[in-house]
Amino acid sequence: MSFSDDLQNDLDNVFFADFQNTASIGELQVVGYLSTNNHQFLDLDTHQHVFSGPLSQFPAIKRDTTLVIGGKRYVFVTARPRGQTQNWIIEPQ
Repeated sequence: MSFSDDLQNDLDNVFFADFQNTASIGELQVVGYLSTNNHQFLDLDTHQHVFSGPLSQFPAIKRDTTLVIGGKRYVFVTARPRGQTQNWIIEPQ
């Protein structure tokens, strides 16, 4: 097994094991972690919802796709992959 395979195995079985949120996209279920980021800079104040998980388990979806996480509806805005992690920027509906 290569170093890359070992690292991915650790991410999938150790790091991502703590992710407890499930996003429903129609019949599809994706397990990840829902977080809320708050940013303030001068007069700019933003509030952003991010759903993150293993890149290998997140499907490609289109903007404005509806997701349900924890019984709440969200709409997909954009994807921001980072290394082996996928981050979906989502907005509550």
